[in-house]
Amino acid sequence: MQWDKLLNTDSSIILSGEGISLLPVVALDRLLNILESKDFVVKAIALVRSPLDYAHSIAQQLIRGGQHLEIVGFGELRKPKKMPRLTIPDGCTEIKNLLKVFGSKLVCTPFHQACQHDAGPVGYLLDQFCGCKTLSNYDFKRTQESKSNIWVRYHNQLNSRWPRFDQKKKLNANYIQVPDVFKSSGKFRLTHSEFDLLRTQIEVSNATMRSLLGDEFIAETDDLSDDLTRQELLDLMIDLAKLIA
Repeated sequence: MQWDKLLNTDSSIILSGEGISLLPVVALDRLLNILESKDFVVKAIALVRSPLDYAHSIAQQLIRGGQHLEIVGFGELRKPKKMPRLTIPDGCTEIKNLLKVFGSKLVCTPFHQACQHDAGPVGYLLDQFCGCKTLSNYDFKRTQESKSNIWVRYHNQLNSRWPRFDQKKKLNANYIQVPDVFKSSGKFRLTHSEFDLLRTQIEVSNATMRSLLGDEFIAETDDLSDDLTRQELLDLMIDLAKLIA
């Protein structure tokens, strides 16, 4: 990037991306020093998921990526199993690094709060952080939308037999990408029994998050789903029959 050419103009720069928080402290320090050396006033904001919300999101992301998680069940047909080697990331280390570098320049907002904006988290950032109060001129496009509860759980069972990558880490020719045509079953959330298998990890993460940012960044434990019912499994079979009819 040609910093001198870019920074010699009277302009603002927006750097956005989850990957920024993954940078080591030395890289974040360097970025901050470059911007401040060019007389930029740095404002930093982080939309922070609670540890429980992160667990929902990561589980769905891994399943959509073609992995099988034994901890995610399938109603009465497949009960969840503990995965001793499974570690759910919580973002706490990244937040510590951001606080260490940006200090009082960093504004943290609960992710669920940003999602309540009429235009979603992007609209929230444009409104609250960039001062764009009129958003009618913007064309918002949704990508990577959450899948339904039944979709994620069914895909997880297919992944158990045909994961995206085989044991040699090569693309599996038999991998199946499930179409999103099933009857709505709400957002994917861990069930109470699945949460119990992760309870210790999440409670430790909650304690760390609370010490870093406060109680408002901790999700209530009632943000969980019920086990799939027999009727939901029957509805799934009907939807599958329609696909091949």
